[in-house]
Amino acid sequence: MGGGLSESLGGGTSLALRTSDARNQTHPLPGGIVVPLVTPLRKGRPDADRLYPLIDHVIAGGVSGIFMLGTTGEGPGLTETDQIAVIQAAAKAIRSRVPLLVGVLATASETATRIATTAAEAGAIAAFYAGSLYYPLTESALADHVLRFIRSSPLPTVLYNIPSHARTSFSARQILRLAQDNRIVGVKDSSGNLELIAQCAADASGLKLYVGPDELLIPALAHGAHGGVTGGANLFPALYSSAYLAHRNGLTELAKGSALLIEKVVAQCYRFPAGLIPGMKSALSIFGLCDPEVAEPHATLSEPEHRSLADSLLPLVAAIDRHTALVRSELAARQGPPGSLAKQP
Repeated sequence: MGGGLSESLGGGTSLALRTSDARNQTHPLPGGIVVPLVTPLRKGRPDADRLYPLIDHVIAGGVSGIFMLGTTGEGPGLTETDQIAVIQAAAKAIRSRVPLLVGVLATASETATRIATTAAEAGAIAAFYAGSLYYPLTESALADHVLRFIRSSPLPTVLYNIPSHARTSFSARQILRLAQDNRIVGVKDSSGNLELIAQCAADASGLKLYVGPDELLIPALAHGAHGGVTGGANLFPALYSSAYLAHRNGLTELAKGSALLIEKVVAQCYRFPAGLIPGMKSALSIFGLCDPEVAEPHATLSEPEHRSLADSLLPLVAAIDRHTALVRSELAARQGPPGSLAKQP
């Protein structure tokens, strides 16, 4: 299978240049904040009753898209039946107000294709695909695996580079070669490698580039990213959206202020041994947005940990509200009414 990539793509950079315009016109992805939504659970099953208000919360906060069943959404911890139920419930709750994107994190191609097909039927605009989350693969085998998926998927694909969870990650060189196929429309990078973002921004103009780690949102935008897929936007969507807009509109000091507040959110929510998902769900439960229940094999925070999180987060709320209001005010003075904060390019 070593020759599959070059045979499929035909080599040469001119194809990437030819396909970039078609990619942008045919598969427009949102810039700004695409929130990787948590999946509310009740007794081990998706809880649609809690999903609806959570979706209203993040849309009101100005996110430009909603990404279901990613790492934060616990996609790999849900059955295929439950993943399908989550996709369908999310589509109904979103009501086409923002784009729906779906994580397809199954390694088996047939399963991945079924989930992508369900997502397409529900109105999703793209599938995030990580390749192999368990088996280590050679670069050639990973490329062939990705190409099999994009040939069978009815949705355009965003490559999901997450070395902390996948056994084989995508290099910038491999991303650029795979992106010669215009069915690949973006990259979500969770490696923390800003040079990868910069290289893709310089050499693959048709790709939409998202950064994963929350604390790298502003640095990644400065390196050419178009937005972030940031877990903290579940909790404080207006903070993350205003951070993006402050940077985009040249409000450098306000963007730095947003970044400092984001770092504080990360430091509090992601500090527990149980991991980022239990921390985020516990934080959401403090504000009545989601129950703290997590999918196996995760464990919820202990009661002392939950109290500690509440004690550290609640004082941040006023500072976040003041800062977000300041960004809104400055944007309104520059480009129109405060409602423009929710309008992402």
